[in-house]
This record gives sequence, structure tokens and C-alpha cells, in this order.
Amino acid sequence: TGSEQRDPFAASAMFVEACTALGRPQQPGFDQLDSEACGFYRATIRDGERCSSADAFLRPVMHRKNLTVLTGARAGSILVSQGHAVGVRYNMGRAWHEALATHEIIVCAGVFQTPQLLMLSGIGPSRELQSHNIPVVVDLPGVGANLQDHVDYVMTCKTRAGPETLGVSASGGKAIMDAVKQWRKDRTGKLTSPIAEAGAFIKSRDDLETPDLQLHFAPGIVDDHGRKMHAGHGMSIHLSLLKPNSSGRVSLNSGDPLQPPLINPQYLSHADDVARLVAGFKKVRQLFQHEAFASIRRKELHTRGVGNDDAIAGWIRNRSDTLYHPVGTCRMGGAGDAMSVVGPDLKVNGIDGLRVADASVMPRIISANTNAAAMMIGWRAGGLIVNNR
Repeated sequence: TGSEQRDPFAASAMFVEACTALGRPQQPGFDQLDSEACGFYRATIRDGERCSSADAFLRPVMHRKNLTVLTGARAGSILVSQGHAVGVRYNMGRAWHEALATHEIIVCAGVFQTPQLLMLSGIGPSRELQSHNIPVVVDLPGVGANLQDHVDYVMTCKTRAGPETLGVSASGGKAIMDAVKQWRKDRTGKLTSPIAEAGAFIKSRDDLETPDLQLHFAPGIVDDHGRKMHAGHGMSIHLSLLKPNSSGRVSLNSGDPLQPPLINPQYLSHADDVARLVAGFKKVRQLFQHEAFASIRRKELHTRGVGNDDAIAGWIRNRSDTLYHPVGTCRMGGAGDAMSVVGPDLKVNGIDGLRVADASVMPRIISANTNAAAMMIGWRAGGLIVNNR
């Protein structure tokens, strides 16, 4: 479930205050999301730093004799014999190697490379495989289809320089140096911040049963995923579409396993997705303009003066991007579902001894961050394997 934050920035508390005043009650942990709510996010932080799935599950068992971890290796294809997955061909040190399986193979290469690996192995849409001269082992049209993601628009506001936010300034630099000293001393303080400290789940329209938009508040300027720096201080709100109607696909770029796949997310290809983000933009602006931010607020960084729906939609189309939540390219389904790739047991249809255990199996994107859900899929896969199911 993650841990509670110990030392969030003051601006994050201002965001929660603004949300609460505008009718979105604070809800610790966001445990019941039937209605709009706001609060501080729990974070996967341990001993003052981010705890990844590798830190939590892999590194503690690296000493086991039945575990070998290879880094710098690239899986090229799954070896299939008489309908059974028997091994993996991989590239390492500019040479090709094979690892043979005694029981089964679990693929968790992610939403983009899991379908690529399956297609390179002859498991996927027959027409696409044939176009790259790959022999068809199993015709599964759903491999690579159904790509979904939480498209994200970031709205940013300049603030006065001060301890309430992060920023490029003399005071901001001193604050970071002090935070470094504190973290080195006892692993506490501002360096333990997940940056996206607070957030909210809101509705684009009042008549919706459940929230369809998620907000992430960051006490700093976030522009182009943090790659574009700005002088001074600011705050940002990520506006994310939880239930997109748009979907894309992952295809092969070539039959060369060392080449990246083709990724076409087709963001905002459905008009309703844009309309809901336009409505969300106006709600985010309302939050920024709330009196809770009066002591630090200056002006919107990019969109000051942007008012009509067409102009807002233009900014959304030009600046929206991924929230790093892609799912669905090897979706799970039941019997009779022609587009499913795996069954409820995570076994790949038409192949024995092969499972997929990553976010690509989600039939539909969840209405929240996908990190914990992806870990749950791995945990569930472990239980199925241990129990020979």
C-alpha cells in the first residue's frame, strides 16, 4: 500500500486545502474512490529513498542458487518446439545465446517489448508476421493491439521564491543543499519527496458516476518531463485522463530483434477524450486561482490568457504526453474472445509452457497509477506457478 509521506512541501498542503474547499473531501490513501476526493499520495519509499520492485522483491533473494540474473542481455525470441515453449534466445556481448526451460517461461518484458518478443517468436497477427518473413507459430491478432495509456497534460504556475516550492533561485539552491545534508545525516527531509506529493480524483462532468480524471500536484515547474528548466519557482498539476476512449498498438519495425518496435499510442484520437481534458483544464485553473495559493501564486507559465475551448484544446493536443502508464497489448480474456492473448491463468493462448506477467495483460486500463497493479500481476503469477495452475 506504500508509506505515508513524512515531509511534504507546503504548496502540496495548499493544493489539498483548495481541493477540499471546492468540494473534494480529503481521503487518506484514496481507498474508496466512488466519488471525488483529494489527499496526499502514499509512496513506495523505504529508508528515505524510492523502493522499486527490484529493491523489494529481487535483490533480497539474489543469493539463491536457483536464481541467475543477467544484465545487458536482450531477449530475441522464444524457442517453440511442437507447440511448447522450450527456451529463450538472447543477445549478450554481441553474441547470441540460448537458455532452455525445464518447466515454463514467464515473459515480463513490458507493454512494448512483450508483444514485440511474441511476434518475433511467430506468435501474433499472421499478416504482420508474414510481412516480416517470420514463420507463424500461432495466429493471435490481439498481440500488440489494445494499447492504452493515461494521456497527461501538465499545467504550470509560477510562484514566489520560497520554501513552499522547489525552484532555480538562490534560496532554492540553499534549500536543496540543506536537504542533502539532512538526508545524508538521517535520510529524512525534502529529498525523500516523491515530487508528485498530492493529488485528486475528479469528474469532468457532474453527471458521471465515478471520477474520470486524476490530478498529480508537484511543488515545482514540470516542463517536458522535467527536461526544460526555468528560472524561479513554480508549481504544476498533471491532468490525466483515467478512462481513455483512444487506443493504439505496438507493431514490428522489422524482423531484427535488436531494433525497437513501432509504437503508435494514438493519443486523443477520440474527440470525447479532448472534451474531457478541456473540462479538466478549467477545473485545474480554478484550483490554481483558489485563495489557498494566494500567498505564493504569480501567473500561469504557458497558458495565461488562454480562455476559449478551441484554444485550450489546441494546447492539450500540442503538449499532452504519456504518464508512463501503458497497458493492454497482450490482453487477458476468456474463451471465445478472439482478441485475447492470455487466459485468466496468464498462459498464452495456443502455446504450452508460456505465460505473460506484466501490465500488457490488462484488458482495460485501471483508473489509477499502474505501478502497484503491475506488482500485483507478478505476485499473482507467482502464486499460479507455485501451485501448478
